[in-house]
Amino acid sequence: MKNFDFKIIYSIAIILLLIFYCIVPKGADFWVIVPCLIIFYFLLFMSFAKPIQVGNIKSYFKIDLLFYMFSYLLYYYPYQKYILGLTDLTTQYTRLNQYIEYTNMSIILSTIAMLAFALGYSTYKKRNGTISDFVVRNNIVPTTRQINRLICIILLVTIPLCIYFFIENGISALIYAYGSDYALIDFNTMPVYRELSFFVMILSALSVYYWKYYKKINLIFILSIITILIWALYVVLSGDRNGFFLIIVVIIVEYFTIIRAISRKYIILFSFGALLLYNVLEIAREADDRNIDTYVEAYKEMQQKDGNSFNITTLGYRATFDYIPEKHDFFYGNFLFLSITSIVPFLSAQFIDTNDVYKSSSSTLTYYLYGTYNSRGGGVGTNIITDLYMDFGVIGVLVIMFLMGRISVFFQNKITLNYNSIKWVVLYTITLSFFSEIARYGLVFAVRGITWTFLFFLVFGRTWKRI
Repeated sequence: MKNFDFKIIYSIAIILLLIFYCIVPKGADFWVIVPCLIIFYFLLFMSFAKPIQVGNIKSYFKIDLLFYMFSYLLYYYPYQKYILGLTDLTTQYTRLNQYIEYTNMSIILSTIAMLAFALGYSTYKKRNGTISDFVVRNNIVPTTRQINRLICIILLVTIPLCIYFFIENGISALIYAYGSDYALIDFNTMPVYRELSFFVMILSALSVYYWKYYKKINLIFILSIITILIWALYVVLSGDRNGFFLIIVVIIVEYFTIIRAISRKYIILFSFGALLLYNVLEIAREADDRNIDTYVEAYKEMQQKDGNSFNITTLGYRATFDYIPEKHDFFYGNFLFLSITSIVPFLSAQFIDTNDVYKSSSSTLTYYLYGTYNSRGGGVGTNIITDLYMDFGVIGVLVIMFLMGRISVFFQNKITLNYNSIKWVVLYTITLSFFSEIARYGLVFAVRGITWTFLFFLVFGRTWKRI
């Protein structure tokens, strides 16, 4: 079936589901869940079946595939278990209302979102004909000196920030427990923490690229590896598993996209291993002290634990429909505005009160579910569909998910045409890393990181034309 046919199918399915969404009764019905699961599995299969060609490498690590895989855990897997009789939605987080009556609405909107993403992904027009001079110019490998300069720039920013962060927080920064001992971290240094994590992601991407083309161990390369290892270790010990996985995804995906091919079988094994580690880190981060025994005990506890943070995200997603717009109006772009202002460090803080319960979709959900919100403590988190729905409703979900699909295939096409370009390799890898986890975050999560990466190469691309 041609690509054009898929666009028609996706469009018709979206229209039918929009109508269905408006008339579906409340509940968690088999006849609603199963068709949505079938549609999603079709999208997942179509993505998994076709690799992209990056130079002489066929890569199955694609933006759409990792986005679908993580989305499955939040929007579909709980209901797959539910209809198979493997779990009871009423037994998870019994201290909270389960909002099961909004299951039908939530899974239909999830499927609309996935179809909108797929539609955007399939409507981008690829460049036809001969490769233009622009592509040729942007597909040249930079010299060793140029790559070393880029790595040095990142190191000159990352190392001083890292020293400042640990000086401000002391030894507690190495041992604090995520959540319960959160106050051990100076709250004013949290923006520095986010910036450090981003720069380490860039450093990781540059280092993999350097190793592919030059495979030379010099002082700059050694410093970059040490910096990556130190920060990644700290992120793990701090309990920030999402930050840790962003770094790991950058390294693994870039390696198996530009250096060595990997089969679908190993991607499946990698996914199960990543999920296992993700859940172990979730439990281990609650411990006051962390050592090897902590992670062993976390693994044992995971075997007996039915609920996890994925479940609370899914629960919060269902609660969204009880709260918006029945009990609170839409936010009409407030969260999107904050996403845009977050591009400039510390700028978004000028427009919000850190104690405002409506400063983000995450804080809003936390306040609604628990009746309280502590800006210095943890919350229930959010997800991309909740974030968009609270801002603009169903239409916002449809439009922005479509644009996200377009953005994904834009970067994918860039790397297939410019597979030697350090700019497009790094941009693609960073975008894939953020999109692989964006299902569990708000829009600000990806906007800031991708824009910073683009601006980084925009500035230095003017200096070194071969980049």
